[in-house]
Amino acid sequence: MSIVIIGPTGEEDVFPAGNRLTLGEALKLFEDRHRVRVTPYDGSWDSMPLERAGGRKYFIFNDGGRFGDTLVDIHVERGGEEICPKQDLDFPLLDGDLINVGVLVC
Repeated sequence: MSIVIIGPTGEEDVFPAGNRLTLGEALKLFEDRHRVRVTPYDGSWDSMPLERAGGRKYFIFNDGGRFGDTLVDIHVERGGEEICPKQDLDFPLLDGDLINVGVLVC
């Protein structure tokens, strides 16, 4: 088993079984390996106030210039279930988790 992160442009990271990671730790490793930034969205964009964004749920993904700042949603697939940890960077990950970092489509 392992923990897998799939980024919005197809980047993928696999962390071997036995790693005890939080969502924040896994995102930091992902950022370092792919030279991207993933930060909690604070509602600062006029076009997407927090009320419209569902509260503190989304993240800003920046790939260093190719696409610039993009709003993304992060979900964890675990045992056939989809979990939305929102901005809980302390969310504990388990072996077998698949973390999807997806661009907002609407």
